Amino acid sequence: MKRLIFFSLLCIGCQKQAPQSITGSLPTPPLSELRSTTLSSEPSPLPCSTATLEETIASIKKASSSRSRLEILAAQVFTKVASSNDPESVIMTLLATAACNHPLSLPLSKELIRSSHPIIQMAAVQALSALNSADGDAILTEALRSDYPVIRLEAAWRLANRRTKESFFQLDALFYKLPPEMTGYLPELFAIEGSPKSILRLQQFLFSPNEDLVLQTLLAIGRNHLASLSSSLASFQSRSPALLEALACALSATDSEQTRSRLHLLATHSDPAVRIRAALSLISLGELSYQEVITSLADQGNPFAANALGECPEPFSKNFLHSSFPKPFQLNIALSLLSQKQPSCVAQIKQLLLSPDD
Repeated sequence: MKRLIFFSLLCIGCQKQAPQSITGSLPTPPLSELRSTTLSSEPSPLPCSTATLEETIASIKKASSSRSRLEILAAQVFTKVASSNDPESVIMTLLATAACNHPLSLPLSKELIRSSHPIIQMAAVQALSALNSADGDAILTEALRSDYPVIRLEAAWRLANRRTKESFFQLDALFYKLPPEMTGYLPELFAIEGSPKSILRLQQFLFSPNEDLVLQTLLAIGRNHLASLSSSLASFQSRSPALLEALACALSATDSEQTRSRLHLLATHSDPAVRIRAALSLISLGELSYQEVITSLADQGNPFAANALGECPEPFSKNFLHSSFPKPFQLNIALSLLSQKQPSCVAQIKQLLLSPDD
């Protein structure tokens, strides 16, 4: 019932288009004016169709006045509930004001970004992101100083997507403030931000002694197609199969003789996972014959190869569905067929889902 009241007031009080950002708060009427407002006892504001023109104009003016009072009432309800001790009510109110771009969204978010409750802080970050304004960006930077690292990362991700003049410096400062076990999330944010300074920082990460940081950097480069780092990738050296697999993914971000040569070499690596990823990257660059590398490993019952077949453009044999390999392999084959939109996967998926021993 509480939620219904919130959203009813929101719909009535927010029908007018609100500007993208407003600093300050709405004016508050005297308490006596609010007490004199009895909405439920008033008759219908619009007369029937037989009314004169003068009566209709007067009724419209009266309706407009009622709507204005409802807007003020809704704003006061939002403000009161946002200061309650019930986190759910606070979050519902904050997200409701953001959803309709209500003028109160900015001041409420500014206040609640300092809440001691992490979920309320997260809701404030999301509300500020929905505003998409310079005022909201300025308040988002406060979340970078949150006591909760997850809130800092959420705010940093939002700011990285904005690509403002300060985004790189905010990310760079956060990198040195986060616990070491969380720095692996930063390469993705630098890759999203994508400025020359961020590209340089990613290049430096490739030589870090922290293997997880290097791994996440390679994956971020591949996911965000950062072709400007192709020369650094082509010369990257490691004995770690995990890093070489990530390297094969990153090399697909650009197409050059140098990167293809490195991928051809990785496609002959002793580790099957490296070969699969290199083959997929070469396929994405147009060398479709490398699907045979994946099919060959699938013939041997490799579950990762079974999964990779779904990323290949060419259809593959349905006989894999009736193989004697374990269920994880069969499920991956069924999902790969589903990725290629082949209806033969439906019966197999249904059989696996209804299996009593799984």
